[in-house]
Amino acid sequence: PGEMAVLCLSHFSLAPLLRFDNGSAVATPTAWAQTRRDQVAQLLQRHLLGTLPPRAPTLRLATRTNATTSGSSCSSFYELTFDKSDAPSIRAAPPAPLVTSNGSSTVAFSVELLTPYACDAISPTATLPLFMTQWNHREWALRALSRGYASLVYPAADTRDAAPAFQRAYRQTASMGLILARAYVASRALDFALSPPNGTAGLPSFAAGRVCVTGHSRNGKQSLLFAAFDERVGAVVGSSPGAPISSPYAYSSHNYYGEGPDAGTAGTWWLSSITQYSDDPGRMPMDGHGVLALIAPRYCAIADAWTDFEGDSTFADEMGVQAASEVYRLLKAPSTALQLLHRPGGHHGFDSVASYLDWFDHALGRACSAPAFPLAYADSEPAFQRLVYLTPAGFKWAAWRDAFAAPPPPPPPSAPLEERVSWLLQLDATPTAVSAGAIYAEESLSGRLSWPSVMLGHVPAETSRVKRQPLSFGDYVTATAYWPARRGGADGALPAVVWLHPYSYSSGFSPSYGVPPALLVRRARHVRDTSSTPRSRAARRRRQQGQD
Repeated sequence: PGEMAVLCLSHFSLAPLLRFDNGSAVATPTAWAQTRRDQVAQLLQRHLLGTLPPRAPTLRLATRTNATTSGSSCSSFYELTFDKSDAPSIRAAPPAPLVTSNGSSTVAFSVELLTPYACDAISPTATLPLFMTQWNHREWALRALSRGYASLVYPAADTRDAAPAFQRAYRQTASMGLILARAYVASRALDFALSPPNGTAGLPSFAAGRVCVTGHSRNGKQSLLFAAFDERVGAVVGSSPGAPISSPYAYSSHNYYGEGPDAGTAGTWWLSSITQYSDDPGRMPMDGHGVLALIAPRYCAIADAWTDFEGDSTFADEMGVQAASEVYRLLKAPSTALQLLHRPGGHHGFDSVASYLDWFDHALGRACSAPAFPLAYADSEPAFQRLVYLTPAGFKWAAWRDAFAAPPPPPPPSAPLEERVSWLLQLDATPTAVSAGAIYAEESLSGRLSWPSVMLGHVPAETSRVKRQPLSFGDYVTATAYWPARRGGADGALPAVVWLHPYSYSSGFSPSYGVPPALLVRRARHVRDTSSTPRSRAARRRRQQGQD
């Protein structure tokens, strides 16, 4: 089984980051910066994300529409108007009136800027660190404000979203999917913060490199894309971003009980052509690990949950980080620049925004002597001192292979089935006992699960149409046999399906990937009926002659 895991990991390999398109090696930081980085960016846009507009629009107006002092802080709303000359005049939030500037086509939207001083106070001369997030994470921006950050909240989320306006405006020159378009909105908001039009009121001084961004789930995806394609961002935390950005499809598809290219987001979030890789995502010319590589050598953290079953697999996250780390090493990035921030729980809940701010303090060199919100599950060592892997992503496979003999070659197709299955499972000559029942939480005599709640996806129970028998054999290996309750066919033969299920590090064992046993049996009958064995051909002839 260990060698089988090695075979699986090597099969679903990720596209090389430090190889040029022609196959030659990327050996220097200059080669990466001048050539390979752009190649990776183009591969991501061509095969997954869609393309960005050829040039950014010009920020013409930044009008302060409201300013409210609350205690020692200020909330200001600004209406931003961008000039995009080759697109129709369009506004981000219809049915509000269209915004037009001197007859030029425009796109307009509003942002909120939170500053740690009163609205009528003189802006500080020193630059402030800038925290950016999406509108539905405004409470995160308030937490950053309490830590001395200025916070910029921009409309690129399900609640308020300027991205479709940019997609429509650039439909002739860019094919960016929704998630990349939302990252594009973030870049335009940052244009305002770093290069506002002359005379913009109430705006403090910010600096490229002292900008950080975060968001959760799909907002975590866009945050990472924002940092990847906008080098003015100094640090990013993707909070449970999931597939395919932090969890590469190659390790988060149905092969791992995760989210694959056919999960339903192709054609909206991503290019519709991505579904061509649904059967084998390892064939993708570039996967999500390329996004992390584009962020190098800047600070990037993936915050994930131990039992997330909504598309963000810890194993896939760690494989993506491991792949991108070779670019970080090439660029001689700080040893803590690429990190994993693990937390308990599922996709939602337990989001420790304070730990994200601790990370940003660390990345931007701000004083942070200790984590602001230490948790019981936190590592006892100082924060962000080492990269910790929880899954086999961190296992030294090369060293493991060197310690053991190479696996034997596969038997020929004519070999007995038992021999071929034994090779597939890499079973050795150790005696193997097989018993009925006796799997975890199961009564060995009745075969029924006494405590099904202990399993996240427990084995489906018997029905009037399907019988079931759990089995256990080998080194703590379990299986479940299903067969139709009513035996059919003149020869009495039963259909059989060998289901070599994958394993999810986030949700654990699941016997049928949500497929009802009755459907498995029907599929088994179909497999038997359409097979090419002599027995099945004879049975088919009898049916055709009305004898079966």
